[in-house]
Amino acid sequence: MIQIGSMYGNLDVNDVLFGRETVKKSTFEKMNECQEKIKKSIAECSLNKMVAFTTDLATDNINHNSYLDFTVFWIDGSWTLNHSMYRCSYFPEKHTAVNIGKVIDENLYELNLSLVDTPCTTDKGSNFICATLAKTHVDCACHRINTVHSGTPPGNWSKFQSDI
Repeated sequence: MIQIGSMYGNLDVNDVLFGRETVKKSTFEKMNECQEKIKKSIAECSLNKMVAFTTDLATDNINHNSYLDFTVFWIDGSWTLNHSMYRCSYFPEKHTAVNIGKVIDENLYELNLSLVDTPCTTDKGSNFICATLAKTHVDCACHRINTVHSGTPPGNWSKFQSDI
């Protein structure tokens, strides 16, 4: 027991200070709970083909570790658009289409979604294009605009904007 004053009284130190393993265990429990909620939320929507997903890879600048995120979007019975990141996982493998496609298919299978008919949006990286080749694919508009912008000669962006 630790004393923290008359306002709060005595507290068990285990209720205040958490170890690394306790935090890890609690985090994974919460993550699993959230994933189950997502699965339940999209179950009926998937029957009506009202579910889509997006995925991307990111590499941190310090340790150079890569992570693959998988975000689902669904329209529920009241026509409300919902979205949630289903998974963000460490991705140490090479960023090949085969490796990315395997993770995408695992997530779709886990969510009981069609491996072919579930629409997806990704960037224009050849690895993602190949990984989603057999799927219904919609290009990311933001990546398209960035590609156009980065190909525009310096000083001409304002002219390009006025042409839009």
